[in-house]
Amino acid sequence: MALNVFASLAKYSAASEENYLIESLVFLVRLLLDRAPAAGLEFANLLCASSGVALLVDSASVIIETQVTTEVGRPDIVIKSPEALAYIEVKHDSPLGIDQLERYHGHLQQEGAARKQLVLLCRSRY
Repeated sequence: MALNVFASLAKYSAASEENYLIESLVFLVRLLLDRAPAAGLEFANLLCASSGVALLVDSASVIIETQVTTEVGRPDIVIKSPEALAYIEVKHDSPLGIDQLERYHGHLQQEGAARKQLVLLCRSRY
């Protein structure tokens, strides 16, 4: 896979710091999974806030996407594998939407993955 952070960032306005942060973070995780699978898997598990038992177990099966549209909204980052699913919402000086995390949590509960995680990463005044 050809990894290019500039191609990922080009779809956003330069004024959109939050989206730049999200795409840069995802680029880094994908790069690690590609070039240093063990480190990439460890970092992806840290990002998924999995403690104790790893949420993700095989770096080759991990898929990371940004801005995935679901029936209940658009999580910033979706990390999935055959056995796991994580929604990660990133906030950079912006508030959460009305019931945003509750909607994502409810949607996760309906998904078939054995292990599920909802994470909020924020650097925010809100």
